[in-house]
Amino acid sequence: MKKMKKRDILMAIVGVSAILNIVLSRVITGYSPILELFLTIPFYIIILIFYRKTTLITIFTVLTILSQFGYYMVLENIYTLAWLSGPMRIFGSFSFFAGLIGFFVAFALVLQHKTYKFTEMSFFTFSIINYVFFSYFNFYLNNMLITIFGPFEIHIIKMQNVYYGVLLFIEISVMILQVLVIHFLERNKWYEMRLKLKDQEILHSSITK
Repeated sequence: MKKMKKRDILMAIVGVSAILNIVLSRVITGYSPILELFLTIPFYIIILIFYRKTTLITIFTVLTILSQFGYYMVLENIYTLAWLSGPMRIFGSFSFFAGLIGFFVAFALVLQHKTYKFTEMSFFTFSIINYVFFSYFNFYLNNMLITIFGPFEIHIIKMQNVYYGVLLFIEISVMILQVLVIHFLERNKWYEMRLKLKDQEILHSSITK
């Protein structure tokens, strides 16, 4: 049996986690936000462990994890009907500002351009999507949409159906892009290692001549 490469394992973890989250969140009533959090962050944990090429990437991934942690903890309070105003304010503020700072860090990552443009633009895209749809800002977005398309319930229901359709498309697109980022980073990691070995061989041969 052929041994799986690390790249394939990491891509499978990201893909399977995302698919499980997409399916379970739409099939199970009262789906746990804590479980949703654990199925959302594998990509960022993998980046944090294996692909911390710059300090900004490390900061961005940590901020994204913290922002989503705050967001899903707010959802957990709502779904369990705890409605603890203190913790909800703390987690909400945590999510809001961590996501906002993460956006500016991703923007700085693009401007700094110390890695690959594909990964930089991918992280910048993730920062926008995470802030708009998966941080505390999402509650403001939903209230704004209800204000625009209200006050009649039928219009609000239609808007929400479209919104959930757009959200499904975004989640699938993010999953695909995350898998592609892992593939790209792992491929280029080995390419960089080969270049370093080649440079060392050239240096060694020039010294020993």
